[in-house]
Amino acid sequence: MTATSVVPAGTDGAAISGNLTLHGVTSPMVLQVHYVGTGVNPLNSGQYREVRGDGHTPPQ
Repeated sequence: MTATSVVPAGTDGAAISGNLTLHGVTSPMVLQVHYVGTGVNPLNSGQYREVRGDGHTPPQ
């Protein structure tokens, strides 16, 4: 979806307008969204291990 506008709706919502393309067909769409909160980004927490494409896990 390519957003064309965002209109706030109250203190915890918004209407996001844009164009959605599926299988080469583009149609206008409006998504009604509701903010539910934030959390910790797991990539910044230090609680994960890197695994490379060759299956090798580097030493920590």
